[in-house]
Amino acid sequence: MKINVLLQWALFLLIQIVVFYLFLSLFLSPAKPVRLSEIPQETKDYFSELIGKFGFDIKFVDFFDEDDWLNESDFGQDSLAGLANIQDSNFVVYFDSTLKGEADFAKFTLESASNCIQPLSNMFGKYYYPRDVNNRKLALYLANSNERFSEVFKKLTGRSTDTEWMAGVCITSISGTGQVYTDGIILKTYDQSREPDRFTSNLKHEMAHYVHLTSVDWLSNYPKVWETEGFAMYFEGNLNDLAAYQPYADKSLNNISLTADVDNYLDSYWVGYTVMLCLEQDFGKQAAIKYIRNNYTINYTKNIETQTLQNPGAFETRWKRFVEGYY
Repeated sequence: MKINVLLQWALFLLIQIVVFYLFLSLFLSPAKPVRLSEIPQETKDYFSELIGKFGFDIKFVDFFDEDDWLNESDFGQDSLAGLANIQDSNFVVYFDSTLKGEADFAKFTLESASNCIQPLSNMFGKYYYPRDVNNRKLALYLANSNERFSEVFKKLTGRSTDTEWMAGVCITSISGTGQVYTDGIILKTYDQSREPDRFTSNLKHEMAHYVHLTSVDWLSNYPKVWETEGFAMYFEGNLNDLAAYQPYADKSLNNISLTADVDNYLDSYWVGYTVMLCLEQDFGKQAAIKYIRNNYTINYTKNIETQTLQNPGAFETRWKRFVEGYY
């Protein structure tokens, strides 16, 4: 009898040990990273073809480690980068403290970025504070030379490209589950780009990319390039910039189809901006804002039909008349 009782207790203990082991394996073992298969291949292919052609940079990665989100892992924190930083609760500004006046310009950048938050929220429906992106502050890099700009760009993207034409760039990574991580925004602080009004416009443009690209549901939709640049131009609100694109509009207008995308990156700016201005003029400011917010989840055709009650062909004809009248 005693032997049977002992065997029963031994069996009971063995079962408990097995159950406990299975519990540990199931709940406490490291999660396997999600693969890229959840992002549609069409989306990845589309943006892979754009690398180096446009003024924003998107790359797809398998997953993010927890440490990736920490600003302590930023390139700007690396002692070899030779950069100082100032920060508040929302931003980290990296700059070269050895240059006269650069520390003051960094403070101006911090203040200017803070002033963008509410207007961005008003237009895009939400601003992404650190609490919304795993406590990551938006990293802003001030590049006082093209060499510095190229250096930071290479560190954040892992590749080299011609950056001479860039006044600023927003560098974004997207995981297999559609989670969006902003590596940083790089901004020129030399030549005309250092003029306060010009610099503020560039900052607004790149911060618009930050909010827009973070808002997109990448598992179900992706924006056209002319939409991405058009929204940023619309938020920036600099009509003088739009006037500078008239030669490109005169040359390309008849060949542009809004249901497709542009081949020349310079066309993306005036096309997108004039679409937004046309929507505002003919259908009201709220229609333009709703178009932006709907872009996060639905494609151009459905979006334009919703906002204008017209098919894409009819709206394109209206838009081309608007452009001809504007220029």
